[in-house]
Amino acid sequence: MRTNTESSKPPIKVSFRVYEAIKEEIISGELPPGCTVSELDLAKRYRTSRTPVREACQFLHKDGFLEAVPHKGFFVSEITMKQIQDIYQLRFLLEGTCARIAAEKISDAEQAELEYLARPISITASNQQSFRRSNEQNKKFHVKIAEITGNDEMIKILANILDKITRAQYLEAKAAPMIVGPEHEAIVEAIAHHDAAAAETAITAHIQSSLDRLINVVFKRVSNPSIKAFNFQKVNSRRRSSP
Repeated sequence: MRTNTESSKPPIKVSFRVYEAIKEEIISGELPPGCTVSELDLAKRYRTSRTPVREACQFLHKDGFLEAVPHKGFFVSEITMKQIQDIYQLRFLLEGTCARIAAEKISDAEQAELEYLARPISITASNQQSFRRSNEQNKKFHVKIAEITGNDEMIKILANILDKITRAQYLEAKAAPMIVGPEHEAIVEAIAHHDAAAAETAITAHIQSSLDRLINVVFKRVSNPSIKAFNFQKVNSRRRSSP
């Protein structure tokens, strides 16, 4: 899977609809890592020709969701621990910055919306609809913080990397359902008090906790038990304290 973070501009009309539909199936685990993507089957499912399906797959390949194998077609990209840690490192830096800026700029109306989005979320993969709903609420919370910054590029990049993380979080939720609540509330409290440093600390602690849990549940069960998640929060703390 490619590590580019900003989503390529998808095709329009039918191709765009197919692009979004296939992407949703990949993110939610309906098309699991490693499975073959059949242009013919997808064309029948979405009641279209193979051309828009092929175009959509090409853009999904550019965005890192599909791998292209010559003479064989497209396959859903595998999820690796290095890929997850690479994405989380970017998320750590990006969302820490967003939280700092949001703490300086947030309005009363934005605070009210953020508080609403911070309500407890039960993330489970007992069924696809439940996972989609809980994941969408979680994504809206994080993207809202980016939106408060007013930086369109940050918003686009964050939305794309959250989609990529969701693929692994689906596998995590299948193995160990979780509740997200107190950590989101701590982030909102710091932002609402216009404390930029505390906001950055709260959101990076939340991201580090998410990474630790994901690595433990998804990867340690199927690989070396000595594997540990990299502590980006500790590295960032040393970076801020250095002269």
